[in-house]
Order: sequence, then structure tokens, then C-alpha cells
Amino acid sequence: MLTFPVTKGPGMGTITELASDERRARIALACMTEPGDAVTSGLVGKVGAVATVGLLDSHAVLPGLSPVESGPSRLPPMGLTFDAVAGELPLVQRVWSASCDAATSFTSAAKGSSMIAFARTCDRLTVHLRGPETRATQLICPEGWEFFGVELQLGAYLPLFPPSGLADLNDALLPTLSGDRILLDNRDWEMPTEQNVDVFVNRLVRAGLLIFDPLVDEIRHGERPRAMSERTAQIRFRRAVGISRRKLVSIEQAQHAAQLLAAGGSIADVVTVGGYYDQPQLARAMRWATGHTPGELRSGIPFVAF
Repeated sequence: MLTFPVTKGPGMGTITELASDERRARIALACMTEPGDAVTSGLVGKVGAVATVGLLDSHAVLPGLSPVESGPSRLPPMGLTFDAVAGELPLVQRVWSASCDAATSFTSAAKGSSMIAFARTCDRLTVHLRGPETRATQLICPEGWEFFGVELQLGAYLPLFPPSGLADLNDALLPTLSGDRILLDNRDWEMPTEQNVDVFVNRLVRAGLLIFDPLVDEIRHGERPRAMSERTAQIRFRRAVGISRRKLVSIEQAQHAAQLLAAGGSIADVVTVGGYYDQPQLARAMRWATGHTPGELRSGIPFVAF
């Protein structure tokens, strides 16, 4: 399923506003999607053409990564290529890239980090600031889309876009200008590529637009300066990370357990090593954090985006 932004001219409305009935909505869908798009057809069958146009016209997630309901209708995860390397800058945890050779469904697992992401198809490129994810989300990546981005170190964030306001796929979409430029803080910036995105991040740091709170790691491990109250520490942590310390700990615990299960660890061993009380508690954690059961993770889910 492809999603396109709408450029509004004088007197024009959005595609959602113009597609006011089923006939007009189906005409709009014919222009917005590829012929025979099974994902779009499935949505039309479930919610109708008008509602489907509304979903496509939304920028709630990265364009091209559309939330879908879990269940047997999910597409087989066979066309997604994902790669990640450790970041070379102090504030970057890793640099990642992905591409979709075929329409592909996958799970974006709960995660505590924020990221700067870029999505590209044909001649369109969009820039997203994304916060932590407190639950798993099933997504579909359509054929032909490419993505890359940086996952920031815990405690690194853009003060202009607090992570708490970006949580759970509530992305901030940065304006783009002609000539491959990005508008940020009333300044235009050169659009980076996968190869030089670290330079872009470095420039943000030098401009004071990307900062790091050095106390986050201490607070994360239950420590804080003596002069700082517990409440002040909690507020400071949430400001920099976007979620509470308690929620972050539960996400990291679930991530660790999921990775052990995906590596073939027995459920009983993961309960013990992962610090869970019993198997039902582990199963509940895997459901909200990965969208899968422990058994499914052990059996070899093709791809989960941790």
C-alpha cells in the first residue's frame, strides 16, 4: 500500500476531503495505488473505500509502513531486507537501512530509543522523528520503498521535539524543500544519504538541536545525584527518553527475552534468565512487546524489528 502526500493549491482540499463518497474514493484509490494492490483491496473490503482513503492520507507512521490488523490476512514476510551497523558517533546507537522488494508484513517491537528516519519511493523522500514504542505494532512495507535512519543513544533527543510527544508512532514529519533540503529550526539543511547520515547528525549536535542528558544512564540504573529528588529524576528521565524508567526497564527486559527465544532458548530457561515469575507472565510480555507468543518466536518468525 503506497501513501502519498497531498499538495494543496488554492481552493483545494485533501484527498480525504475530496473523496466524500464511495465512487470518488475508488477513483482516488486508483490514482494513489498500484493496479491489483492486494493490501488496498483488502482494506476496501473491510472498511470501505472512503475509510481506506482516510488511512492512506494519514501520516501517523512512516509513509509506506502502514499499520494492519494481526491475523491470517498478514502478508508473508519475504521481501524485506534489513541491515544495521553500530553507530560511530557518541549519540548514535546504530545506523540502519531497509528495503522492500515485495509487499511485506512485519512486527515493529516495543523499543525505548528514539530515531531519525528517512523514507524514499520514486522521487519522494520524507523525514521523520520517531519516539519510543511502548507496544508492538504490525506494519506493512509495500514494494519499492527504501528506508534508512539512525537510532539514537538513550538520553539523546531534539528539544524542539520532545520524545514523549513522538511516542507510539506519533511521528513529527519535517518539511522538505526543493533541491533535497530539510527545514528544521527555520533553517534549511542538506538531505543526508545512508552513507553520510552521521555527518547530518554531527551538524545537529554542533547546532545544539540534538543534545544528550548524561544523567539518564545513572537514573536508568536507579542512581541519581544526592541533591536531586526522586520526582525530579523521574521528570528529567521522561523528558529525555519519552517514557518512564519503569516502562523502559520492562521494554528492555522483554527485548532480551524475545531475543533469547528467537535464538532457540527454551521457554522455561527464558522465564528464569529473563526474570519473569512464570510462563504466563512471559507470554503476556511477549504479546505486548513483540506481538507474538514465546512459541512463535522460538519457531522462527522471519523478521521482528527490535
